[in-house]
Amino acid sequence: MAALGNLGLLALRNGGLETAEELLEESLLLANLVDDAWYVANICVSLAYVVMRLGDADRADTLLRGGIVLAADLGEAPLQAEALDGFAALAARTDDADRAVTLAGAASAIRERVAVPEQSAPSFRETYVRHLLTGGAPDVLQKALARGRGLEPTDAVSYALGSDVL
Repeated sequence: MAALGNLGLLALRNGGLETAEELLEESLLLANLVDDAWYVANICVSLAYVVMRLGDADRADTLLRGGIVLAADLGEAPLQAEALDGFAALAARTDDADRAVTLAGAASAIRERVAVPEQSAPSFRETYVRHLLTGGAPDVLQKALARGRGLEPTDAVSYALGSDVL
């Protein structure tokens, strides 16, 4: 299970999205079979990144939903932050800049709270979200960023899943 997941991540780093998807899918299947919630959560978020890069936003959303719920239940703050960035990326794809920046702000705040180091692996933040946070955003987006940064992690997860907690 872990070996397949690691091979999938290696394929991703080397640009082999289809290979990464295949290996991560198989790893996810095995993780579900042995009921390893931590590993399922991690693979869901990684696989969501891959399928989003392949153009399947609906599947990415489904995987992110499963991953973030498990990550929240397990108290895995770094994984929650990555999943929030995934939801931010999905919102940006639908031109919902306010939601995207709010979620990105929440992810940033979580990373700062638990001192998450920069990732070396491809991530939602690097591929889709960083420009939202560095692009000299107008006042309305700065307010959304502050709103997201002020959310408690549980509220950020609820907001990502569609609750109106703001």
